[in-house]
Amino acid sequence: MCDYKLVDKDEVKEMMGCSDQMAYKVIRQLNKELAAQGVRTVNGKVSRTYLIERYFETREPKVGAVMAVTQGDNGTWEVSVWYRDWQGERHRKHKRGFETNREAKAWKTAFIAKQEGSPSITMSAFYEVYEQDRRPHLKLNTCKSKEQMILTKILPYFGEMCMDQVTPADILKW
Repeated sequence: MCDYKLVDKDEVKEMMGCSDQMAYKVIRQLNKELAAQGVRTVNGKVSRTYLIERYFETREPKVGAVMAVTQGDNGTWEVSVWYRDWQGERHRKHKRGFETNREAKAWKTAFIAKQEGSPSITMSAFYEVYEQDRRPHLKLNTCKSKEQMILTKILPYFGEMCMDQVTPADILKW
């Protein structure tokens, strides 16, 4: 897991495209994890292999996102997600304050599904994305009438169905 090639703040900063402060924070966090595993660490430097394994190898290859769920200094959990938008530009989303690791991972999964734009999300999850996207552009009464129609007519029937599984026959049946 650990090799002898250590990288410093400047190399971490270049690899991750982050600030000096964030690079130091990453190094401290990774060294804390390695020390907990019984591996010797050097202040201000971290194993290149472990850094790549922890931040750049992803189990969701479709998204191309680099993710980390870590525990902050105050005991809460935080998520850092690198993703590419629809134009191929790289962006970073960082969210903190989760009480548990499970909550942080659930948020990460939902965020990735939203960014992926996958048709395999449920209709209720799609409605949440749709509402967040459209609400700022619509008047209050329009929002309320759309919300009422969707919540009372569409979601009770299609709510838990994945969007890619809805067929014309299902719509006719509805």
